[in-house]
Amino acid sequence: MFCATYFWFERLQVKQLQKIFLYPDIFYSGLLKADVKGLTFKHTAIHLSWKNFKEGYDNPDDKINLGLHELAHALKFDLEDELGFDSHFANYIDDWQRISEKEYNELANEVPSFLRSYGGANREEFFAVCVEHFFEAPEAFEDELPDIYNHLCFLLQQNPQNTTSDYLLTPTFLEKIKANEELIPLKPKTRIHHLRESFYGLSLLMFVSGLVIGVPVYLYYSEMLLTENGFFKAVAIPVFIFGLLQSVFFKIRGFNNMGYFVAYNFIGFVFLTLSLFVIVNYSIREKKTATRLHKIRLIDLEVVEGRGTGKYILTLEKNELINYIDVRTFSKSEVGDITHSQMENSEIFMVLHLSKGFWGIDNVLSKRLIQIGANNSYR
Repeated sequence: MFCATYFWFERLQVKQLQKIFLYPDIFYSGLLKADVKGLTFKHTAIHLSWKNFKEGYDNPDDKINLGLHELAHALKFDLEDELGFDSHFANYIDDWQRISEKEYNELANEVPSFLRSYGGANREEFFAVCVEHFFEAPEAFEDELPDIYNHLCFLLQQNPQNTTSDYLLTPTFLEKIKANEELIPLKPKTRIHHLRESFYGLSLLMFVSGLVIGVPVYLYYSEMLLTENGFFKAVAIPVFIFGLLQSVFFKIRGFNNMGYFVAYNFIGFVFLTLSLFVIVNYSIREKKTATRLHKIRLIDLEVVEGRGTGKYILTLEKNELINYIDVRTFSKSEVGDITHSQMENSEIFMVLHLSKGFWGIDNVLSKRLIQIGANNSYR
């Protein structure tokens, strides 16, 4: 009986089903807090009542088959797993659901139907009930709901009525549907890439691109930005929020793996977008430049974990540019031989050469230190 059940799904791949647990009779589900005949968990196992599983084959035309019902759930659950799913099924399930939408809504509103009323509980149960009817009463299914049946044949890649040719979909079957103008035609050519499949690849590509390109480029160019409002406040936060809003779209389209989305959004999308922003701001800038002088109050050696880094951080008068550590950081060679005693006898200034960028944010083109002595000489 297990072989008979799985036979119907041999042309599809249920990739994430790992185990099948059997119980003598109806069993209690701690998750649902109720007695159940069968239960399918995402990416792990199917739990079945052996008694009810057998009854599905003892009465082969009652349109109730627990094994087929739970395997149908497992097939749908596969679409939410990042490790793989049947590509053909993923490509066509949305089309089939669109075609069966009217019948599902009527069943949900308790309108009498050829299909068992339990199919109106939700979209998942509707698909599972259709699968039961598809295999146990294919002739009646085709007579009552020809479009849903025909497209389910294509979705599951078989025709239960074709007993003479191993249940295959034949050109004659496809031509018969095409010739009947009252039927919704099949689409033999499915989309090459389904959103779920393409998004897994896109997530990985975005993550690697963000890590290898986005982060280094952003860190390099962001040191050259000077905005009084703060770059993260002005740009990074809106980009981050827009990235989060994309999760709503992907969830609606059936993509529910948040691990992949976090990699896509936080490392990939956000940093690639920010790197593009800073590159555009720096590359497309005004030819006119401006010079700003900032008087230095203190020069301190940067220390990390008790050790000097070889870099110096400037403290400016009135704590100017307090939020721009990169702009106020100089190497030892840039500081030269300026000493604290020299600072007491002369004035030290940081000179910034600026140019306004494409987004209206000033780019720091260059920076240097000058020392003005008591006689107004400088070097």
